[in-house]
Amino acid sequence: KKTRHRILILGDSMVFSYGVADEHTFPAQLGRILNDVVTDGFEVMNFGVSGYNTYDEWSLYKTLGAKTDPDLVILMIVSNDHEYRKEIADSSPGLDAVRRSLSSDSGSHLLRWIRHAILSREYMEYYKELKSRPNYLDRVMDPLNKLITQLKKTDVDLLLILLPNGGVNTAELDRGEYAKIAETVEKRGVTYIDLAESRFLYSFEEPGEGNIFLKDGHFNPK
Repeated sequence: KKTRHRILILGDSMVFSYGVADEHTFPAQLGRILNDVVTDGFEVMNFGVSGYNTYDEWSLYKTLGAKTDPDLVILMIVSNDHEYRKEIADSSPGLDAVRRSLSSDSGSHLLRWIRHAILSREYMEYYKELKSRPNYLDRVMDPLNKLITQLKKTDVDLLLILLPNGGVNTAELDRGEYAKIAETVEKRGVTYIDLAESRFLYSFEEPGEGNIFLKDGHFNPK
């Protein structure tokens, strides 16, 4: 039986908190802050995966996250969430992979290839569907709308956070596309926080009191 409010956070390496210790990750710090207010009242789950895009995040929630019965889902979006994971977008299981597997001393390589072929089939079909759509908004909003619909059906709240991309100069994309995303989700009754403009408040190159990013653009412990 669930005894605490459960928060599930979806995102890419920014949520996973690449480059910092577990106790300094965003979800871990959020959990401590909330539990300081209500003792042992919250459970915050880090579902961030490096390299994931919006489709991956929706798929992860659909297949695994929903089973955790969260009260709130937080989805963090960054400027590159329209991109496809290179290992799937640039390649697919083929004869060369089969030959390598069959020539291996261990059958585990062949099993991994079979698993990849099965698990990536849905993703490949989706990739083919959207490959002809260069529009950022389509590639992000399509899976985002699916996630919103699924959460509404199960009475789970969603908080959308639009993040600045610390390592890349994407100011024009952040402002233009994020504004469209915000307008769209607002019409669907979704609460959002737009932090994209905050990227102008920090120094990305020089270490200093205001800098919240590592050199590679991920968040530092602050």
